[in-house]
Amino acid sequence: MKIKIDNNTDLNNLFKFVSKGKWDLTKSEEEKLKTLNKKLESFLAACESDIKKHIPEITGFEWTENEIIVYPVLEKFLKAPSISYPLILKTKKDFDLILAVFLHEIIHHNLNCKDFKKMSKGKTYEKEGAEKFGIEDVVNTVLCELLERLGKHFLIQKSQKYLVETYGKNNWFGVAELRKKWNLKIHTLKEIMSDNR
Repeated sequence: MKIKIDNNTDLNNLFKFVSKGKWDLTKSEEEKLKTLNKKLESFLAACESDIKKHIPEITGFEWTENEIIVYPVLEKFLKAPSISYPLILKTKKDFDLILAVFLHEIIHHNLNCKDFKKMSKGKTYEKEGAEKFGIEDVVNTVLCELLERLGKHFLIQKSQKYLVETYGKNNWFGVAELRKKWNLKIHTLKEIMSDNR
């Protein structure tokens, strides 16, 4: 499996046209995009093999895609958050947060396999009582373990702060609960979901 950053500006031109009614990127916008792409490519050059290795080690699910193409889009042209399919990565001023969102979306790609879909069908990952956890809680729990394995612990707190500020204080509650409940250092997500531990 290969992760590729798309350096084409066409998608940004399209989003700019939709949001601003203008087509071509300015020189300044092109430079921002080039700088971001270079930073992402540099991060990938250093960490891609670890990312591809650690995510299946944590989840227990193999990669089913040969290639994941990442389409960075300037923040001011995209009102929605980043999107998994296709992987449209919304830029932010804080590059660390871009990395956290990028890894989050890559985890979605790993969990888009038939085995995970079959195992998770109808599951709400209930704790005790009425509290239920969704797929975003599961992905962010895997993300926390991945960030620890990549030696980027500081991104866990940044991600938590960002999610709470953007989506409300309950957004990180499920992740905190699942991290207490699941030990992804010892068991894979697949083992936990099938209770083979």
